[in-house]
Amino acid sequence: MKKIIASMLTVSGFVSFLVAFMSAYYAIISFIERSKYGPGLLFADVEMFTIITLFFIIIGFLCLLISNRIKKSLQQKD
Repeated sequence: MKKIIASMLTVSGFVSFLVAFMSAYYAIISFIERSKYGPGLLFADVEMFTIITLFFIIIGFLCLLISNRIKKSLQQKD
């Protein structure tokens, strides 16, 4: 059971990092567009994407950290 949880946490950690990478990409694109044309209607798009990026980086890091601790505890039992 713990192996399944560790595997799910590892996968969700990598998916979180993927979402963070995509959000960072969109934040950069939005920043470039803002510098060209001004803030426009979506004036907080860069800030929203940056907050989403930071959130998913933290979630991904925590998932991978917990997964590694579970795997280490399984190895110590063997």
